[in-house]
Amino acid sequence: MALLEVIFLLITLILMPFITHGKPWSLKLLYLGFCGFFTPIIGIPLYYYLMK
Repeated sequence: MALLEVIFLLITLILMPFITHGKPWSLKLLYLGFCGFFTPIIGIPLYYYLMK
């Protein structure tokens, strides 16, 4: 399960420069916080669904 969350976090970090290009640092930090909060919420149910 931890590996799946690491993969979601890496996807988030890889997409960050493309999504937040030209935005102020406050929005970039908000994006990281938003994705960091929702990664476990989305990742854990997805993990249980995929492992059935």
